[in-house]
Amino acid sequence: TNAVDEILWDKTIGGTERERSAKAVILANKLYILCTSGSPISGTRTANHYGLDDYWLVCIDMEGNQLWDISYGGDNYDQTTDIKINPAGNLMIGGTSSSNISGNKTDLIGGEADFWVLEINPIDGSILQQKSIGSNTIDSFAAFSFDTEGNIYLFGDSGSNIEKDKTDPGYGDADFWIVKMDSDFNIITDKCFGGSSYENAPIGTSFIYENYLYFAGGSGSDDDGNKTTISLGIMDVW
Repeated sequence: TNAVDEILWDKTIGGTERERSAKAVILANKLYILCTSGSPISGTRTANHYGLDDYWLVCIDMEGNQLWDISYGGDNYDQTTDIKINPAGNLMIGGTSSSNISGNKTDLIGGEADFWVLEINPIDGSILQQKSIGSNTIDSFAAFSFDTEGNIYLFGDSGSNIEKDKTDPGYGDADFWIVKMDSDFNIITDKCFGGSSYENAPIGTSFIYENYLYFAGGSGSDDDGNKTTISLGIMDVW
């Protein structure tokens, strides 16, 4: 649209099944749209279909012409939640994966689902590096943040104790879980935030402002664990 909300162009992108959970970034006069796709090759999707759902990245120009598309996934559910541009100028995409090594996924999962994050070359969509991060139960990814030193902060939730990549036992049924990695995807540290009930991160967001990390999601906990504010209802924003 233009400045007065008149439509300049519009475009439908998808295949014969369901596309959802789309986010996008603009880099070098190209629009990169990331979504979860359950479609085979059909419609505007020309990329391989690996599992029940894939990450699907579509690159279009600023007039809406599709330049290329590529999918990332294994033989099960791979569902996206965030895309960002990292300090190196590459694309970071992330979500929650239930796939083991298959398709173009090269890491095992620890339990039912892990965070699965990839660094992508914006020129052709090729994978520069990827990592599956999690425990031995269900870990759901929400969002990325980056600091000025190039470190990556993964925000999501986890319902497990100390297992696999998780070193913080947490507080309740599920907690917010922050994982800090360096630019080579080596885990530096991790920490849980929550109370004795349930924290849900994949509806949330995170960002860094003036060297502080901010994150928000849903919480059903009262003031216990390391949460100091009381619950106002069944589920609040925390």
